[in-house]
Parts: sequence; C-alpha cells; structure tokens
Amino acid sequence: MVAIVAVAVLAACNGDSGGGGSPSGSGSSTASTERPDAGSPGSSTADASTSGETDATIDADDPEGAGTDATGSSTGSSAPASGSTGATQRPCPPARGRDDAIGVVGGTGIALLADVTVESDTCGDVVTFVFDGATLAEQQPAFRVSVAEPPFTTDGEGRQVEVSGASWIAVHFEGASGVDLSVDPFVETYTGPDEIVPDGSRYVTTVQELGDFEATLNWVIGLDAQRGFSVAWLENPVRLQITIG
Repeated sequence: MVAIVAVAVLAACNGDSGGGGSPSGSGSSTASTERPDAGSPGSSTADASTSGETDATIDADDPEGAGTDATGSSTGSSAPASGSTGATQRPCPPARGRDDAIGVVGGTGIALLADVTVESDTCGDVVTFVFDGATLAEQQPAFRVSVAEPPFTTDGEGRQVEVSGASWIAVHFEGASGVDLSVDPFVETYTGPDEIVPDGSRYVTTVQELGDFEATLNWVIGLDAQRGFSVAWLENPVRLQITIG
C-alpha cells in the first residue's frame, strides 16, 4: 500500500513539473511580442523612403508642380514636403481674355519709343514697348491693343506687309514716336529692327512695325494661334507690357 501511495505522490510531482511549461510558453509569447517592436523602426524607414521618391518626381519640367508618387499616381495639388522643389513652383494664372484694351493720353509730351522686347517663361510670352520717360506723368501715350486680321499695310505708303502667324494682335499708340523731333537735328530714339523674330518664344512668331507717322505708332504681333492677353503700364522706365498666354 505504501508503494502505491509513493507512486501516486511521484505522479503528482511530475504533473506539477509539466505545468512548469507554462512559463516557458510565456517566454515564447514575450519573444513574439518583441519581434514586431523590432520591425517597427524598419517600417518607419520604408515610409520615409517613399516620401522621398514622391518629392523627387517634381522638377522644372513639371511647371504645375504636379508630380507622381512612388506608385505612379498623380499627387495633384497636395502640398509638397518642406524643402521639396515643388514649393518654388507657381501655377500659371487663368486663361486671359481677348477684349480690346484702350487708354487715353496720360503724359504731357510725345512718348519716345526706346525699345521693343519679347521675353518668355513657363506660362507665356511678354511683349514690352519701352519708352524714354521715367514716369507715366512724363510719357504715357494713348493706346489700343486689340485682335486684328490681315491684310496689314504700312502707314503713309500703304504697302502691304506679310506678318507670319495664325492670329494677330494690333498695338496702336497716339502721341508717340520713335524719333525725337524736338531737337535739331532730330534723333532716332528707337533704332531696333522693324521686324522682330524672337528665339525660343512660346506663342509669339513675330513683332512687326507698320508705321511711325505723325506721332502715331502701329505694330502688330503675330501668334501661333488665338491667345488671350492682358496689358499693364509700368514705370522706371515707362513701358507697356502685353502678356500673352
């Protein structure tokens, strides 16, 4: 009988020892919990890498600042991350109209034309008529900027002039000249070409002078297609800017 009791006691002890597997299992659970923690920093690093790839797609060839993310989807108007090259990109203004722009004389004397320039940027072209005065109170001729159609003829002579382009804008000044007749001998204030063919412009094909006659200047701007425009007078020096596009 004693031997049977001893065997029973020994079996009970072995059962308690098997229960000791529970701490071992707990240890396995702890190890399992630590694995995701160890992987979390790696997951964060991958996210940062994806963000870097998104910024890298925005460059100077994308003037709207709309790149693509790492998956190839458009980023649209989402604000770029701090330091991204997209932060310096500005969208182009809305399309301009084609209404006539008209103004009366604002200066006290004949406005003397000094230069005509064509400049381009990512949004369009700017044709500028530069005058000799510093302020609009000195030299601001009456003007009209309007859509025009050929044929075009020179003032005085009436000679027909071919102006390249598919659409045209006429620029008319009254009380303006490229010659200063107030001095003897007279002085040509505009010595540039009668026909300006810009290099690298987006829309402007040519800027053609049609006449400088009796204090009246006429020019025409040739365009590749119908384009909207806006005008603005600026000072120092006095100039009329025609922005196209």
